[in-house]
Amino acid sequence: MQRRMVILEANEIPPRVFQHYAKTRPNSAIASLLKQARLLTTEALDVPEETLYPSQSWASFNVGAPFDNHQIRWYNDPKPAAYPLYWQIIANHGHSVGIVGTLHSSPAKNYLTDNYVFVVPDCFANDGYTRPTQLEPFQAFNLKMTAGNGRVANAPIPRFDKRRLLFSLPSTGISPSTYMYCAKTVAGIAAKRVGRERLRVLQFPLTADIFLKQLKQKRPELAVLFTNHVAANMHRYWYALFPEDYNVQVYGPEWCQRFGREIMVAMELLDRYIGKLMRYCSQHQATFLITSSMGQGPNHKLPERVDLKIARSFRLDHVRTFVSAIVPDASTYTVEAAMVPQYTIRFANSDDAKYVRDQLQQAKQQADGINMGINLNDTALTISVELDHQKTEFRVGERKFNCRELGFTEFPIEDHHSGRHVPDGSLIIYGSSTTKAQSDRVNFLEYTPAVLQYFGITRSDYMVEPTFTI
Repeated sequence: MQRRMVILEANEIPPRVFQHYAKTRPNSAIASLLKQARLLTTEALDVPEETLYPSQSWASFNVGAPFDNHQIRWYNDPKPAAYPLYWQIIANHGHSVGIVGTLHSSPAKNYLTDNYVFVVPDCFANDGYTRPTQLEPFQAFNLKMTAGNGRVANAPIPRFDKRRLLFSLPSTGISPSTYMYCAKTVAGIAAKRVGRERLRVLQFPLTADIFLKQLKQKRPELAVLFTNHVAANMHRYWYALFPEDYNVQVYGPEWCQRFGREIMVAMELLDRYIGKLMRYCSQHQATFLITSSMGQGPNHKLPERVDLKIARSFRLDHVRTFVSAIVPDASTYTVEAAMVPQYTIRFANSDDAKYVRDQLQQAKQQADGINMGINLNDTALTISVELDHQKTEFRVGERKFNCRELGFTEFPIEDHHSGRHVPDGSLIIYGSSTTKAQSDRVNFLEYTPAVLQYFGITRSDYMVEPTFTI
């Protein structure tokens, strides 16, 4: 019998949040799911907890090898052929695969074969390629919005995207109810009934509708959908949902009342589509997985940040301005998509990349008010850069800059990231009659070989033997 699997990659949602939602909403799809499914806690232990990051954890999780092997730290790091992603292995074994948004799925040209029945690469892609091609206008819009939304949700929509998007929308599968939900949300923001951060959740129903249409039309053996919308809200509003996690009162009742529903609003959207995917999997005898690669928990540095009265931050809007200010003689490069405050630039050769890396490292030693992390992987140079919120003048040696001269924009903030990355993630298995586990806690490197085993594919030598079956 042909085996089928649908995977919802719900970035960073720990078991606690799923369980809290089910407890407070006993009639929800998630509550029903947890009653019928097997919930495992996955442990991301291949790097120290303080360096956990989604681009790294999803790489380890989805290739089945630790970071020391694959060396994928950032979104645009080279993907070594020796450590393919599990969905690539499955496609290479002749199974039909469809993906929407899963991390490290760009550039698509590196892996596409006829076995991929639909492909919408991750939102860090450097081109708008999709399969089928009628989804390209939406992907172009999606990439523009992702690039424009960093610490603050605020991005203009280019005119050409509006026109192309308008003509392509009828074929995407986006439902009237999703249009209404988006319109209602935007109206609520305009009327100041909800904050601008609510914009962040709107990406998910749009991409989920597209995924559902492609899933129902193409019916691949493996289908994967990624979302980050809950993770973004957990980072900002963990305190509003779980104030008991902190030893002191950090925010007052007014702040908690204002933002207390933000995580649950994101979970309500997730719940709606979990119900739809459960029904699809039941109808088509498919196994349904929900994964998160790692989780989130309370940021215990939050009281310190609030006590410092941090009310503003800086966003790097012009990467080339920053590079030109610090390394005026940098060779030609391209700016690639990344997640703020990381910025990736790619050079034509590794020598040019090494030169700029060395110059940045030298500047880092002389910098005052400019905090930099620098990571080089072949020709891709990823810079993590932030400005000290307490300063208005920034220095590199004797050179002085204001924030604009470094390419930064100042903006106000009302939250201080009360959620942080933790190793414990979620693996929920629904609809499989063969699920067994020796423990409720598993090494997250067991996930990929377990999925391959489900499809009858022998794991690679570098993979661990899983202690559970799907």
